[in-house]
Amino acid sequence: MVLCIKAEVFRWLVDRGVLRENAGTIRNKDGSIALDAASSAAFENGIPFSKIIRAVAQRLEIDGDSLPSLDTLKSVATPAAKLYNWNLLAPALRSVSVHMDQDTKALIVAGDGELVVELLEQLHSLDLSHPPHPHGKAASANNQQAKRTVSHGSKQQPTPSSRHSADTDPTVQEEESDQVVLRGIDLRSFSESKPLEEAETCLEFLLLSLCQSLGLRCKQALGLLSNNTKFLGHLLVKGIKNQFNSIIQWFQDVFANVHNLTNRLAAEPESISFILSAFCAGLLSRDYEVALWACRLYSRLGQELVDAGLGDRAWEWFVSKKAGLEATVLCFKRHPDTKLALWPVIEQFSRTNLLDLYSNHLRRLIPDPANLMDLIHEFLAPMVESRLSREVCVSSGLVDYLLELGIRHSDSGHETASRISAVSLLVEIWRLVGEKVGEKEEMPKHILSMLTKGTRDRTSALQVSALTNLFKLLDHLASDHDVFAPVVYKSIIFCLIENHDNELIREFVINNLTVT
Repeated sequence: MVLCIKAEVFRWLVDRGVLRENAGTIRNKDGSIALDAASSAAFENGIPFSKIIRAVAQRLEIDGDSLPSLDTLKSVATPAAKLYNWNLLAPALRSVSVHMDQDTKALIVAGDGELVVELLEQLHSLDLSHPPHPHGKAASANNQQAKRTVSHGSKQQPTPSSRHSADTDPTVQEEESDQVVLRGIDLRSFSESKPLEEAETCLEFLLLSLCQSLGLRCKQALGLLSNNTKFLGHLLVKGIKNQFNSIIQWFQDVFANVHNLTNRLAAEPESISFILSAFCAGLLSRDYEVALWACRLYSRLGQELVDAGLGDRAWEWFVSKKAGLEATVLCFKRHPDTKLALWPVIEQFSRTNLLDLYSNHLRRLIPDPANLMDLIHEFLAPMVESRLSREVCVSSGLVDYLLELGIRHSDSGHETASRISAVSLLVEIWRLVGEKVGEKEEMPKHILSMLTKGTRDRTSALQVSALTNLFKLLDHLASDHDVFAPVVYKSIIFCLIENHDNELIREFVINNLTVT
């Protein structure tokens, strides 16, 4: 695995003598630098961190003799050696105020390079935020004396920055007493076996569910929720040693207690974003069953939140950056078979905001017109088959917007891929919401005109796509005895006549006419 680090972190490592100038030769588009294989492997093994920790400790004026010994780090690249090295590095990192829990260590040993890069960035920020003290050793002695005073006296008053951290992070750890204090929860009396329905807060509900389903202790569950549930996200995506049974059980347990969770959220509406985000990585899981249960949970939770009068807050979270909508799109790309389970998620969180969802948020998320129309096409059938969504998409003007989008991109001034996606979308709208197409006198003629243009295009792919959609439309209109069925049939016959010397098109039309 190749590690990619920021250019400023690379320069810092070179200046510190940890890396050579030629250790990173590939510069990525985002400005980051990809390290060579040997340097990447060394960082994953932990070897260079020994030198970095000593340098940062010196900058922080920490006595080098007080650091845990790192002289026995092993250079061999075996799982056992990596585990040994990181077991030594963890307390050394703690000495310079970089805390690494068991979950983080396990993920690094398992080969998670992103967490290695994060550690480097933390150490880099720590080093730069503490310039060398002008008084050298004397200041260091004073600093150590101040530390002893704090540790033996009363508790140090929190700084403004630490108070802000405690306010924004739902988990606050107090290291000196070796106790974890949670806002609103006394862990000294916390029982992992307490029934979920008896949870008094949203955070307690989440901790209890993780402890009971995954077999964790409270502090382990708390570690998964740190850093905005980042470590929980790793677990949901990659599984526990590539196994997902306990994760599926977690989603099932939460699903069975959704009503209780919603009651807690109604009492703590400020926790909605945090709780909803905790499940988000389930949609991105490598395991299909996990993704499916995440869909079921979000669908039910979205409905419960709307019924509890919290629909606006749920919608705000859903369309925010790196939240529900983005995860839904990525889930469909990874697991296309979840389409029918994903639509209820979109429906419950969007409700009356479908036009805004399609015209603004999806366009922002998927700027390429062809990809956008393909996604809309995929979810069109589930949308109109739902009574609630069909009423909204017809009354809100969403169908008119989609027709205009398809007409605009089906014209000859656009790329072939966009035109293919556009004509397919137009035909699908006509098939599924024909009454809206028929309301505008010129719309059916306009769609047929775009399809006919497509059959005459020089690009074979567009010709075949246009003909395929003409046959699909003919089959639908003929079964409904629609007045436009003969018009579509005539367009196909004219295409056959015009392409009598084009063997590909001629055979395609004849073969489809015989089975239509």
